[in-house]
Amino acid sequence: MAVNLKRLLKKEVCSIISEFDKDAFVMDVKDKILYGDSGQNPGKAPGQGSGCRQPVRLGADLLGWVGGGNKSALVASLLAYLAVLEAEKKSLARETLDKYREISLLYSLTEKFSKNLDSEEIAMSVLDEVKKIIKGDSIYILTINEETGQLEILVGVGPENCLSLGMKPGEGIAGDIIRTGKAEIVNDVMQDPRFIPGEVPVSSLMCAPLIIKDQVIGVMSVSSEKSVIYKAEDLKILSALAFQAAFILENTKLNFIRETFGRYLSDDLVSKLLATPGALKLGGEKKEITIMMSDLRGFTSLTEQLPPETVVAIINNYLKCMVDVIQNYNGTILEFIGDAIMTIFGAPLWTSDHAVQAVACALEMQLAMEEVNRWNQDNNYPEIQMGIGINTGHVVVGNIGSEKRTKYGCVGSQVNTTSRIESYSLGGQVLISRETLQALGDIRPELSEEFEASPKGIKEPIKIFSLSGLGDPYNLFLKQGGHEVIQLAEAVQVRVFLITDKHCSDKSFEGKISKVSRDGLEISGDVYLPAMTNLKLQILDPQGLTIIDEIYGKTKYEKKSKEKVLVNLTSLPEEGRIYLGKLLVKAESCRHDQK
Repeated sequence: MAVNLKRLLKKEVCSIISEFDKDAFVMDVKDKILYGDSGQNPGKAPGQGSGCRQPVRLGADLLGWVGGGNKSALVASLLAYLAVLEAEKKSLARETLDKYREISLLYSLTEKFSKNLDSEEIAMSVLDEVKKIIKGDSIYILTINEETGQLEILVGVGPENCLSLGMKPGEGIAGDIIRTGKAEIVNDVMQDPRFIPGEVPVSSLMCAPLIIKDQVIGVMSVSSEKSVIYKAEDLKILSALAFQAAFILENTKLNFIRETFGRYLSDDLVSKLLATPGALKLGGEKKEITIMMSDLRGFTSLTEQLPPETVVAIINNYLKCMVDVIQNYNGTILEFIGDAIMTIFGAPLWTSDHAVQAVACALEMQLAMEEVNRWNQDNNYPEIQMGIGINTGHVVVGNIGSEKRTKYGCVGSQVNTTSRIESYSLGGQVLISRETLQALGDIRPELSEEFEASPKGIKEPIKIFSLSGLGDPYNLFLKQGGHEVIQLAEAVQVRVFLITDKHCSDKSFEGKISKVSRDGLEISGDVYLPAMTNLKLQILDPQGLTIIDEIYGKTKYEKKSKEKVLVNLTSLPEEGRIYLGKLLVKAESCRHDQK
């Protein structure tokens, strides 16, 4: 620590020197008089007896000379002692200032990071601070890619080709820092045997590891094309910034997990996700999972008949009950699309029983609809029904989106297949693919029916199974057996429109309702309709005028005569419900009279 001899010669010090030796004088290293008069006794060279000049030293550094009388050696010792005190004071002040700057810097960064969840923006903020206090042409934060094991640039300032990319831990200087976990200064890079040259020359560099829980996750590097002598205090600041950056980057990742999954996963699953290194890869990965899609039947048309606040109340209560069930089975909710829910099992945390969890969850969701409709009934809201489709297969899961908005999701043909299976389901039904059935392994579910379908966008027909129950240890069983279909004494005229991809055709045909039940009807006509065809129905009066509109249904899969179509009703307006109820009462009365 440099000390200026002239600044030591304060008034009180000069007074003490005068008392010691009235003839004393003080000179700097250039023989410039700082105190006294050397004209009377310029002094002799050191070692020539009394009156010789005595050196004033601070360690190995020469600060100046003391000459004059016989006590010049005593004066020189006094000034040397004062120089040591001044150096210690300066060192303490410098250390205090450095500590203050370090704390102030870290506080500033922490304040910035607390308002930001973007890892690249956080890392760039660190580099901005490094640029202010450490000289360097290139500053980079490199992290380890979990899939390749190689170092990748997270953010950087300066030419990228100054780095040899594709290195692994242990390769190059940066790779060796990751291996050892110790920060280093290399002021003569070209002479370092670890250095792997890039296209841009590097003369000096510093590297500090990014460490979280004793694990090195990356490195922060500062380098200069021209020769720079980096010092220990530079490395100390860089290490402090690297530590802070690693800590907050890790917190950013954890916050992302909480933000992304916290609302739609159970607390237990989120905790496991946070505690499992590499469980959530920030890129995409292909894995086998089970996908479940659920949707309310006829709810869109129902919303057009109800006040907005009623629609919101119904949907919120429904979703609350479904989310509780899904979380109990460790499902990951990816989407709420109106009244539809898309859920996956087996990601982000993979489990071997993802198909079993999905099937059990779907059955319990259908059973929970009783509670949903009980609440609807208590609040004078209409009853609602839900259909569920499940499929198992390989998809790509990961963070999908842009730099501004990212979410966890999955893509692949199996997603489309699941959507198609769900579209065939009726209210209260759970349909599963053959792949899901096979993925259940030794667990054999109860099935009520099976059929083949040729969904749009899928080349080969797929086999679909209607699930009715799951035995031990779940013991979940749906109520079986639809309502009894009763012959009408007098058929009712009906107009039928086909619905394809949610679009209602302008073309229609007319038929007659010959039988009814509480949730279905049988239509006689001369048009063959395949199973799972979506229909819109209008009930007509004897003159052919529409008296009830907006009735929706789906044809059932039954090998009956082509002249008869069995239809499950999926949505009824209130007047339609009343009308069909009266028909049913009348039909039951007639049948009773005949007995």
